[in-house]
Amino acid sequence: MFVYTDKLLERQAILTMHYIQELAVINRLLCVSDIDRDIPDGDKSIRDMIAAVLQKFNCTLSNDAAVGVTENDASIKNAFAGQQHVLCINTQLNQAFVNVFSEAQQLQYFYRKCDQYF
Repeated sequence: MFVYTDKLLERQAILTMHYIQELAVINRLLCVSDIDRDIPDGDKSIRDMIAAVLQKFNCTLSNDAAVGVTENDASIKNAFAGQQHVLCINTQLNQAFVNVFSEAQQLQYFYRKCDQYF
């Protein structure tokens, strides 16, 4: 399961599930939901929302299953404190590239030139 938040308004959470069944990768969009980004540290309302969505699909947040967390926001990480979780490598790579491109004007020019072809 992965949790994403939109980068524009930071008020939407997208919950997806990915698993292997009969040697095929299955990808499921479980929900898109409004969230409050001003959640105090230690609040579990995001986790409760995710647990409620999973329950609709006869799934549970069990401690023996890892959750993929793509958001580095404290409220998202706190929601899964004590739960096995892995950070999404795509998000980490994206942040690294954003930081590199924001610091190097020559790379920004190169990126804009390349972007027009794709």
